[in-house]
Amino acid sequence: MLSGCGSAPRKIATPHPKKKEDTPFGEGLTALTTNGDAVIRSLNGDAKRLYSIKWAKAQIDASDKGIFAGSMDEVKGSVFQKDVDASSFSATRAEAKREEQLLVLTGGVTLTSTSKKIHLTCDRVEWHGHEELIKALGNVRAAGAFGTMSKMDELWATPDLAIISTPALFAEAKLAASKKVARK
Repeated sequence: MLSGCGSAPRKIATPHPKKKEDTPFGEGLTALTTNGDAVIRSLNGDAKRLYSIKWAKAQIDASDKGIFAGSMDEVKGSVFQKDVDASSFSATRAEAKREEQLLVLTGGVTLTSTSKKIHLTCDRVEWHGHEELIKALGNVRAAGAFGTMSKMDELWATPDLAIISTPALFAEAKLAASKKVARK
C-alpha cells in the first residue's frame, strides 16, 4: 500500500485542435506554374513596389493574402527604389520570401541600372526590399563610368547602383552621397 499527502490528481489539459480559417485556401496552396509574373509590394502599409519578376517555371506558395514564397527558374525583372524602376535583373534561379521582403537571385546574375550606365554581375544577389539594399556575393564585378571593380567577394549597392561599396564602407558612402545631393 502506498500513501502520501498532497492535492487530488490534476486533469491534464489537452489542446483543442486548431480550426481551419474560413478562407478559399485554408492553410495555403502550392502551385506549379510556367511563364508567370508578379509585382511584390512593401508590407509597411505604403504598398510601394519592391520588385517585379517574370519566370519561365516556378513553384509558388500562396494563401488568401497572396503569394508568400516561391522558387522560380529563368527569371527577369526589376527592383524599385522609392517605387521607381531602378535596375533590371536576370538570373537562372530566384527564391522569394514575402514576409522578409527578400528576393535571392542565383546563377549568372546580372543587374543593370535603368538611369545610369552601370552593370553588375555576380553569383548571388540578395535584394532586401525593406532596406532598399542589394547585396552582391561571389565573383562580383561592377562596371561603369567609374571604371571596373572585379573579383570581389561582396559588394553592397543601392537599387539604382549609384552607390556600390564594400559592406564595411556602405553606410559611409551613402552618407557622403546624401551630403553631396544636399549641397546642390
